[in-house]
Amino acid sequence: MLFILLRTVLLKTLDYFWRDHLVNMNRLSSAVNVRSFGHRNPLEEYKIDGCRFFISMLSATRRFNCLNTSAVLVISYRISRTLCIINVRLIIKRKVYILLPCVKRQLLFRGNCFDSVNTV
Repeated sequence: MLFILLRTVLLKTLDYFWRDHLVNMNRLSSAVNVRSFGHRNPLEEYKIDGCRFFISMLSATRRFNCLNTSAVLVISYRISRTLCIINVRLIIKRKVYILLPCVKRQLLFRGNCFDSVNTV
């Protein structure tokens, strides 16, 4: 389950940054056409800036994935730890109630187990 969650987070992050990269590349194509008036080769300018955008997209994706992955791992650890504590408490309560039914009265009335049994 954790693997599926991590995979989903990584793919959604990559998808988000890829869409942003495509929007930036579309804007770049119109900006490069303006640079052609400055007697520069528009194709070379597009290649150079496109490579820069792609590298920055990859580094942003890596940073964001590292942060998200660590957050998912911390949250899943806390959830699993909480669930383990709850399970242990439930198991202990069940065993105590099965073995010593007077403990329930002791917990409810905060009296001595033997006193509550003797008074009934």
